[in-house]
Parts: sequence; structure tokens; C-alpha cells
Amino acid sequence: MKIRRGCPGGRCPRVALILLVALALLPGAVAGRGGLDPERLPADWRTLTVAGTEIHFPPSAASLAEGLARAVPAVRGRVARALGTDPASPVDVILVPRDSDKARQADVPSAPHWAAGFTVPGSGVLYIRTGALGVYPDRDATSIFAHELGHAELGRVAGPARLPRWFEEGTCMVLARPWDLRDSWSLTLAVLFYDPAAVLSHQQGFPRDASAARAAYAQSFAFVEWLAQRRGGTIALGRVARRVGGGQPFATAFSLEFAMTPETAVRAWRISMGRWYRTVSMMTSTTTMWVAMVLLLAVGAVGQRRRRRRILERWALEDGADAADDRPIKPH
Repeated sequence: MKIRRGCPGGRCPRVALILLVALALLPGAVAGRGGLDPERLPADWRTLTVAGTEIHFPPSAASLAEGLARAVPAVRGRVARALGTDPASPVDVILVPRDSDKARQADVPSAPHWAAGFTVPGSGVLYIRTGALGVYPDRDATSIFAHELGHAELGRVAGPARLPRWFEEGTCMVLARPWDLRDSWSLTLAVLFYDPAAVLSHQQGFPRDASAARAAYAQSFAFVEWLAQRRGGTIALGRVARRVGGGQPFATAFSLEFAMTPETAVRAWRISMGRWYRTVSMMTSTTTMWVAMVLLLAVGAVGQRRRRRRILERWALEDGADAADDRPIKPH
């Protein structure tokens, strides 16, 4: 094959200009599929593409990226069925390394220190911190991806309208994984230190304090899952988001879907949690605490008496042995 050099007829500058204009007009010609500019990533990073999802990662996160890529199709299908979205809509995933310098090189935006994953609204770019896997409320890279994908798809469904933070986070938790023991423990702490009705106060965002945010996640998860169970699953949550995207105020969309206002729903949810609250209240009441303290003291006292008795018995045996050794030896 011959390689031609030069510009016959002087047409190369015009062709180059036309190509540049065409590339500029094509959406996503320079940016990644989800709106990411690959040129802003470090040169040694790699990319995996699966089911409309581009996973960008440093070499140190190769095994994590490969495991996540295997889970992507199932997660995307589950979220799409719940929210009525396209399972192959473009999304970029950034696996943020532990090294803060490398994270800055990848132009990672700031987020609360306790957040294992986060999403820039409207960007289609999801961030997963590889050094924070397992941090509540998420379990692993797959659940973080599902959670953040939920945010991205809810943003697409609702459009420029903003969903209340408690509804969005609760929905993303339901989409990400089932309820487990960590959620039960977090909800117990939330019952002790926070008002359950305060879940509706999280309209614009969650607290930046880690313990308060943990409580907000647990309450939102429990409340939204309770809502979904009342209306036949997560599809009801997606219908609320689509109503909002269609121009209805959130309160109206919520009421039409669940046949009650958010305030009424919270009261009903709290009543349904009555046994839980009574159990926690009983366990943390002053009388229960005093009884538990007395029992602990009694058990400690009994244990101490037993240890003292064993020590005295050992000393008696040692004294008896010494006395036997000190007796004079009779001549034969």
C-alpha cells in the first residue's frame, strides 16, 4: 500500500477545517460516553467498555475494574426496569485511587470524606473511591455502582426538577442492595439519637457529619423501602420520578402514587415501626439500664469470689506441701 504525502491541489487545509468542525458538532466526539473528557485522565489509565458503561481506572485497580465490569449488565438491567430508563444509556465510571495526588490528576471533584461514591448531577459520571469500599451505606464496588447509577438515572428521569434528597438516597439504597444487619444497627442508633420524622427535613442534602449522615441513610432506606413494599416494588418509585419529570410537584406526584402525603406516610411508617421503637426504648430506659448495671455488678462479684477462693485453695495446697517437706527425716 502506498502512503501519499503532501496536499494535492492545496485541499488539505480545507479538509482539516471541515473535519474539525464536524468533530466539534458531534456530541461525545471528544468527551467520554457519559460526558467525561478522557484527555483529563492520567496517561497510564485504562478503560473497559460494557453495556454503555465506560470504566476508567489506574493500573492498580485493574482487578476491581474487571470484577465491576462483569456485574455491570445485571445492575444496569435492574435499575432500568425499576426506573423505566435505557439500560445502555452512556455512563462513565471513575475508580478513584487512594493516592490523593493521583486523584487530583484525574480531576476528581470534592465530596464528603465519608462518601464511598458520588455523582456530579447531570454529568453521567460516577465516582467510586477504591479506598472506601465497605463504608456504610454501601457494601462493595458493585453496590456503590448501583447506588450512583440510581442517582444518574433519576436525574435523567426527573430532568431539571430536583427530587428531595431523602427520596433520592432512599431509592438508590433500595436499588443498590437488600436490607442487612448493618442497616438494622444503623437504624437502631438513629432511633436512639435522631427523630424519625426528621427524615423529611433532608430536602437538599444530607449532613456532612458522618454519624448524622449514617442515620439519615438508614432512615431514608427504611422509609423508602416501606413505601416500595406498599405499592408493589421499586417501579412505584420510578413512577414518582417520572411524574416529577413530567412537570408535577413532588408532593403531588407522591400523593398520586401512594395515596397520601409524605407527612402522612412518615406517621404511618413510624406506627408500623412501633415494635422496633418500643423494644429500643425499653432497652435504653433508665430502669433497664440500672437493672443491667446491677446484674453486671452481681456477675462480677460472683466471679471475683470464685477467683479468690481458687487462689486461697492453691495457697493452702502449697503450704501443705511445704510443711511436708520440712518434717525431720527419721533414722532407720
